[in-house]
Amino acid sequence: MSRPLSSSLLRVLALTLVFLQGALAFIEPGRYIIVTEENRYLTIDPDSLFISLPDLPARLLKYRLPSETWEVKQVEGGYTIRQSGDHPNVYGLVNKDGAVFVSARPEPQTWAVGQADVGVYTIRAAYKDLLLTQFPDDYPQVLLKRADGLKAQRWILIPIIRDSRALGRLYGKSRFNSQCAM
Repeated sequence: MSRPLSSSLLRVLALTLVFLQGALAFIEPGRYIIVTEENRYLTIDPDSLFISLPDLPARLLKYRLPSETWEVKQVEGGYTIRQSGDHPNVYGLVNKDGAVFVSARPEPQTWAVGQADVGVYTIRAAYKDLLLTQFPDDYPQVLLKRADGLKAQRWILIPIIRDSRALGRLYGKSRFNSQCAM
């Protein structure tokens, strides 16, 4: 007779899989649009365009702000994820008491990005079993929660490929297009 697995053993197995997934997955550093599978965009509160606060809760919007892209940079122990749009401050994703904020602190938090499916990722606090989890109907909308395998912890990272020649052909040559391509 076989015995059912205990919940503690299942938890250990799930935690092991989360850490292995993060260790084996690789995402190319660069600029990305980060979106949920329900087409909600990870962003900074649009009102922050008019004010300059050091910390703002991450938001999920049904529309994408034209300037909203995220710079994913590889660092020791994982990645940093910083906003790379036209805000007065450069904001990075940080954990603030279990909620995900975008902060103008000099050093953003380190995150592990693991592949959950083709083109779909989990974003986890480095060295912890806490994943970015979506709560679009609540405030704050993005919290850190234990891995549970639900859709709310899956993110699509869409690479932004900027080719200055392509921008020039599309929009004509300008100083702005040259700076965007960098």
